[in-house]
Amino acid sequence: MFRLILIIAALLIIAQLVRIGLRQLRGPGPEADADGPEPFEQVTQCPHCGVHVPKASLDNGGTCPQCHQ
Repeated sequence: MFRLILIIAALLIIAQLVRIGLRQLRGPGPEADADGPEPFEQVTQCPHCGVHVPKASLDNGGTCPQCHQ
């Protein structure tokens, strides 16, 4: 009886290890990257002070908002 329980436990452990290994080979599923990649903003360097700021925050002259203060 003890041997039977031991064999069943060993088979369950092996089955679990195989599932984990297959999951790692497949990579992340669709639920992991459902949102897609995070959008990013282009940054550029202010010609006046040298600070990198998002391109959308530059004024028409190309300077950052901190240079106007």
